[in-house]
Amino acid sequence: MSLNTVSPETPLALIIRQLATTAPLSLSQYMELCLGHAQHGFYRQPQPFGAGGHFITAPEICQIFGEVWGLWAATFYLEKCPVRLNVLELGPGRGTLMGDFLRGTQHVPGFHDALHIMYVDINRYQQKPQKDQAAPFVGARIRWAASIGDALAQLPPGPTLVLGNEYLDCLPVDQAVFHDGQWRERRIGIRPTSGDISQPFGVDPMLTDPRSTDLAFVYGDIISPAMLFEISGKAVPGQPHENQIHEYATALSSTASQIGDHLSRHGGRVLFCDYGYENAPGLSTVQAIYKHQKVPVFYKPGAADVTALVNFTAVSQAFLRFQCRVKLMTQHHFLQSYGFEQRRDQLAAHLCHHAMNATAANKDFQERAERVYNGMSNFYAWEGDFGDGVSA
Repeated sequence: MSLNTVSPETPLALIIRQLATTAPLSLSQYMELCLGHAQHGFYRQPQPFGAGGHFITAPEICQIFGEVWGLWAATFYLEKCPVRLNVLELGPGRGTLMGDFLRGTQHVPGFHDALHIMYVDINRYQQKPQKDQAAPFVGARIRWAASIGDALAQLPPGPTLVLGNEYLDCLPVDQAVFHDGQWRERRIGIRPTSGDISQPFGVDPMLTDPRSTDLAFVYGDIISPAMLFEISGKAVPGQPHENQIHEYATALSSTASQIGDHLSRHGGRVLFCDYGYENAPGLSTVQAIYKHQKVPVFYKPGAADVTALVNFTAVSQAFLRFQCRVKLMTQHHFLQSYGFEQRRDQLAAHLCHHAMNATAANKDFQERAERVYNGMSNFYAWEGDFGDGVSA
């Protein structure tokens, strides 16, 4: 596919341009519109996932990924032996992770009988495949909610396991940029025809690509370091350099508050896997993906996936307010600790003995397993353990 032949105009681009003409948008507003707009948001599309969509995630690549998550959950169940165990999955996609999660744990005594599945998803098109993946194992004990708050309010009593694979990167972020000795809000407006204080920053040439319509980053209000710290909840660099970016997830605090408040009372654990970092890079990490290719951030709003790398230090800080125990490791280490290699070898041996074209099937399987196990180098696994909760 040649991106130069594709018109960047979309129905959502027209809406955003109209809004930005009235007043520049914050970056978080732009991301919220691109991903969740009621009619034109990316995650409202019938098929944004998989090889035929715009991106593919680890569960779609190799079944062992979801099986490892199931083993992680079954370990909690065998430790605590709850009568009821809620599993709340955030952004479940087509339900592939949950299908492997459940299939891989079907022989754990009592585990499936205790499970109640809750999906948080705004995409109505995915409910049928999600149900088809889970129903053979848990029957009708599957529910849906459009937000975390609604989901938590509907959960039956008992501990909860919260799962989020490539969910945190969808949380909107905001940015400030250091320019001419001052921090300025980074907002989104219309590219000016002549140079003035609103001209694009030029930090990243992708941002001013002519394929990206006439939207551009513009300077917003001046922000003092103290105010920026209050807004972002992150330490502001003491000696910033020109064009340094201070990026922060505006929705992370509320997300952690909702989950942390519930689990601190009822008990449970949280598991996130996502691409991110521990130390802020001082650059914009916002990116857009369209049909498996990176494109400019303003390319085809609503048709491209717009995300940001996850600041896992900020994730830990947000959840530590609830006195949970946190653990951060690479995704590779997490998979390794739950027997990825042993399961890989087991499945490979099975293919060699039973597949019609054993050599080709095993080669394809090994490549997929390798991609998930060693090929996702900037992916992390984050765990929060809330124990039994105060109401247990």
